[in-house]
Amino acid sequence: MKLWEEFNGKDLSGCHLFVDGSYRDNRAAYGVVVVKDGWVIGEFSGCFELRGGQRNVAGEIKGVIKGLEWCITSRIDEVFVHYDYEGLEKWARGLWKAKNSLTQWYTEKIQKIERSLRITWVKEKAHSGSTYNEVADKLARGALDAH
Repeated sequence: MKLWEEFNGKDLSGCHLFVDGSYRDNRAAYGVVVVKDGWVIGEFSGCFELRGGQRNVAGEIKGVIKGLEWCITSRIDEVFVHYDYEGLEKWARGLWKAKNSLTQWYTEKIQKIERSLRITWVKEKAHSGSTYNEVADKLARGALDAH
């Protein structure tokens, strides 16, 4: 499915991950949409029991890692990660200190992943009509509903 027109004319050449997270009843979830050269080439989601804080942020963190691992497996060497929670980029780039086990795990994983994958971070405004961000949000909520 090609949705160039629905993305407000933004250039979607290359590979783009759109990630979002959700939380309900001690369960966190993530949704990921993969767009390559304007084509949706993958959508996936997952749900897991959450031990500790972070709520939907835990889902977003897991979504970023799952998406980046998918890129590596798919032999993609450069990706644009579209996110709506600023901590995802701030922790990854060392601009925020990772103060708990989840964010420390995340920063360590990103450092390892960046050895084989070039990441460009793209901030999206949450719930602002960004087509693929909204799809990622629906995938995350759907993963919660399925469990």
